[in-house]
Amino acid sequence: MTQLDTHGARIIAFIERYWQTHQRSPSYEEIGAAAGLVSKDHVSRDLKKLKEQGYLSFTPGVSRSIVLLKNPRSRPRGGDGTIPLPVVGVLHSSEPEPVADKVPPLDWLTVTRELVDDQDDVVVLKVKGDSMIDALVNDGDLVLLKKKHDVQNGEMVAVWHKPTRQMSLKYYHRENGHVRLQPANPKLDSVNVKPNEVEIHGQVLAIVRKAS
Repeated sequence: MTQLDTHGARIIAFIERYWQTHQRSPSYEEIGAAAGLVSKDHVSRDLKKLKEQGYLSFTPGVSRSIVLLKNPRSRPRGGDGTIPLPVVGVLHSSEPEPVADKVPPLDWLTVTRELVDDQDDVVVLKVKGDSMIDALVNDGDLVLLKKKHDVQNGEMVAVWHKPTRQMSLKYYHRENGHVRLQPANPKLDSVNVKPNEVEIHGQVLAIVRKAS
């Protein structure tokens, strides 16, 4: 593995911490402040170097598109360091449907083992719609979800609304005896529901951008 310099190690560590807290990638300004870099050009240069070394990926010109691919502290776990994950459905305003019926070209997604600890505990869905567009989750993106039913306030989750039989991607807030499902789109309103009316299907681990 290529040896990281001081700035590179700081950037990787900061991106990892930021993802764990915010479930999205940091901005160039936030990375610069954390790594002690004085300009966006310096941040851009170091991110390009880390991309070439295989530590992360990002889409040039797209804000908060950084995805951490591997961590230098992690040990390889066999093979070429990657695992295939099936794209099992579509995440939109109805129950996820089999990929074979809707998006046959996207039947598998290959990710690094450092990104996924247990592939049996992760599900991949394709996003349909723009309810989370301000969180940089766009129509056609792929979402890696960690299967869990208990999450913290403010986390981005796939949630099933039982009365309407609708599955959606929203920020989850439990407050004052109810649950607020918050989209990231100023054109859409939040929805307040009873706790027993919703079921969390997974927490967002990462977003994989659709090919342009």
